[in-house]
This record gives sequence, structure tokens and C-alpha cells, in this order.
Amino acid sequence: TVLFVIRTNSYERFLEYASEYGDVEDHLYLVVDRHNHFLDNNRDIPRPILDRSVLIDRENKIKLIGPPYATPEMAELFYRVVEGTDLLAGETSGSPIIEFDRETYDFGEIPVESISGPGEIEFILYNRGSKPLVLTNVESCCGTRVESYTRAPISPGDSGYVRASSRLPARPQVINHTVTVHSNDNNRGRVDLRIRGTVN
Repeated sequence: TVLFVIRTNSYERFLEYASEYGDVEDHLYLVVDRHNHFLDNNRDIPRPILDRSVLIDRENKIKLIGPPYATPEMAELFYRVVEGTDLLAGETSGSPIIEFDRETYDFGEIPVESISGPGEIEFILYNRGSKPLVLTNVESCCGTRVESYTRAPISPGDSGYVRASSRLPARPQVINHTVTVHSNDNNRGRVDLRIRGTVN
């Protein structure tokens, strides 16, 4: 059993906010602590624990502390527990497999006079494995910004996305940008997506 104690004034508002990160099942064990009763009655629990996600085992012993995305292992475990898969009971066979429709996006040759703003890019990814795929973090550098990506677990056979934008100054240059995707794929936990092109 997993119990979430949520500090909010509205259960509906919490679900609305949470749904921005993916589908939310309206049957989780939630307690809405509108008046901070949980905090007031558990002052012996260290504040760093109260302010973080805590995963406990069947004997109520704390196993993990931190945000679900702190590590790929914790993210997978968190989402599997929420989905109702009894990973703690020993179901560990299989794994997610990440695959992209392309790992290099090529703008080609761009005339300087045609540049009116950042270039928009979308990478589509698929889970070819047998377990849910979780994108634990997506980061960029070198003039590229991550706009959004699929935050909910991606079921086997389903797809997700990574959307980014590349800054394109109106001057001759070579475009060489990178977007790095971290996931719970045991064999490809990090994938570097390349963005290429030439402004002339």
C-alpha cells in the first residue's frame, strides 16, 4: 500500500495540476491535508523527509527518499508502484527499450534572410521493451532549449516525444547542438540527440 499525503486546499486542483504531467488515475490512496494536521502531529519526522517523496516497504521501513526523478531506478520504482505493478514483490524481468524515429535532426542549409526566430524540433521516441519507459531528465546545451517532453511512463509499444528549440542568429554559422535524454533503459540510459545545419 502506498499512501500520499498532499498539502493542498483542493483535491480536484491537485488532480488538475498533476494531470499536466500525464494521465492520473483517480483511485490512488490520497489524503488531502488542508490544515497541516499531518505536519503538526508528526513533528518527530525530520522536515527533509516530509518535503520529499518517501517509499516504504511492507514493514514500514523507509527504502528511498527524494523526488521520483532523482535516479532512473527510483523513477521506475515510483511509477511502477503508482501503476499498481508489484515490483517490490520481485517482478523484475524485462526492461524498457528506448528507440527514436531519428537521432539527428538536420536543418540543412538555411539562408540568413529566412531566419525569423528559433528553429522548432521534435523527436519521437518509442518503447520497444516489455516494461514502462520513463524519461527521467532531458537537458540541452549550446543554444538549444528543451520545450517539453513526455513525463508520464510510456507503456510498451507506445510512443512519446521530446520538443526543443534551437537559437538561430541571423548570421553565417554552423549549427551543432545537442539534446541529452536520460531514461530508465538499462542499456541506453543516456542518448545524445544531434541538431545540425548551416546558416549562410
